Amino acid sequence: MPAFVVAHHDSHGRVAAHLAALVRALPGRVVFVSTGLADAEGMRLADAAEVIRRPNEGYDFFSYKTGIDRLAPVLEEAGGLVILNSSFVCLDPARLLAPFLARLGEDAGLVGLTASEEFAPHLQSYLVGFGPAVVRSEAFRAWWGEMRPLADRNHVVASYELGMSRWFASRGFGVEALFQPSAEQVAQATVRLAAGPRGAEGLGARRAAEAGERGVLALNPTHAFWEPLWDRFGVVKLELLRRNPYELDMVPLRGRCTLRERELIADALR
Repeated sequence: MPAFVVAHHDSHGRVAAHLAALVRALPGRVVFVSTGLADAEGMRLADAAEVIRRPNEGYDFFSYKTGIDRLAPVLEEAGGLVILNSSFVCLDPARLLAPFLARLGEDAGLVGLTASEEFAPHLQSYLVGFGPAVVRSEAFRAWWGEMRPLADRNHVVASYELGMSRWFASRGFGVEALFQPSAEQVAQATVRLAAGPRGAEGLGARRAAEAGERGVLALNPTHAFWEPLWDRFGVVKLELLRRNPYELDMVPLRGRCTLRERELIADALR
């Protein structure tokens, strides 16, 4: 069974109800690293995870490093490692964890829930697993050991978000995403972009058009393919709910939500 590192930040120190439930559902040792956590919230998680507070620097990647450093004495004996952060809502931990953990066998390299082609092909770092052979490797120790806290978000994205997949792939490890959109899902996402409030003038539709043959495949998949990710894994990104940067028609979301799911989403958005 893998170990887990959860990177958390909340400006009011809260842990959303869905995240607390996900942490309790994780089936291995859990280190919960937060750059913004109220004392009461930390105590609430103490029976499910080792809680570490740290200064708000270096973004999620440095929280991941902090948790990995804490796990170092036992990590090579664990069945891999999973890193995840608080940027998404998990509506059903079992629906997410069962297929994801099933891919982290002994022969696994890096497994992400989704892969993006924005800027460069890479696994999206909100949920990534490392197979047992990876965490025992010198490449793994070097990647995390050499990491430093960066103050600029764009620098973090370029160096770590994009760089991590490239680093491990160049050292012979497989890099794969569990979610691979089907041709039907690509067609549906293309229609959805055109059905947004601004139609072809919406940001997502314009970027897809600029990408030519790649179309929606060149967009952030957590936005462009939010419906199949919701249906299959029970997850949705908070950025989509808060900002909807591609100006998508989100009316179908309401029809998919049960009362409990609406409550979890509302709690997360607070």
